[in-house]
Amino acid sequence: MRKKIGIFGGTFNPIHNGHLDIAKGASVRYSLDRIYFVPTGFSYHKVQDKIVSDSDRINMLRLAIKNEEKFLIGEFDLKREGPTYSLDTVTDIKKIEGEGDYYFILGSDAFLKILQWKNIETLAENVFFLVAIRNEQRKVIFLESYIKMPEFIKNKTLIYDCDSTEISSEEIRKGNYDKAKLPEEVYDYIKEKGLYL
Repeated sequence: MRKKIGIFGGTFNPIHNGHLDIAKGASVRYSLDRIYFVPTGFSYHKVQDKIVSDSDRINMLRLAIKNEEKFLIGEFDLKREGPTYSLDTVTDIKKIEGEGDYYFILGSDAFLKILQWKNIETLAENVFFLVAIRNEQRKVIFLESYIKMPEFIKNKTLIYDCDSTEISSEEIRKGNYDKAKLPEEVYDYIKEKGLYL
C-alpha cells in the first residue's frame, strides 16, 4: 500500500489552533500516514511582517504537535538559501519518504493564488492539493475560482470541510489572542518570551 504524505507549509508565525484543525482534518479525511509541518523561509510571493526568529517558530511548533505522532517538522525551507518554492520542499521530502502519494495542504485563500506559484504545473504533477474549506461563504468563493482553473489544477484538487474557527496569525502578532486560539504551551511560550509585543 502506497504511503500518503501530507505537506503543510506556512510561516507558522505563530502556529495556532486553526492550523492544527486543518492538519487534523486532512489527516482523518484522507488517511494520511504523516504530515510534515514546513515553516517557510523567505517566500517570494508573500510580504513578510513581524516574523520572530526561526528557533522560536520551531520551538512553538514542537510544543504544538508534540502529542501528535503523525505530525513532523521539516526544516528544509529554513536551511535553504534564497527564496523558498513549494516544488523544492516537495523534492526534499520525497528524498526522505520515497515512493508514495503526496498531498499539499492549504487553505482556500492560498488556493485562490495558486496559479502565481513558481513551477505550478510541475508541482501539480507531483502532488494533490488538499484545500481546507472553513465555512459556506469560503466554499462559494472557492468554487467560483475553482471552475476557472486549468484542468491540470482541477484534476489534482481535493476539498474537505474543516470545522475550525477563523483565527488570524496577524491578529495574534498584534497581541489580540487568548488561550482559545493557541495551544496552551504555545500561549505560555509567547508570554514567557515576550513575543509579538
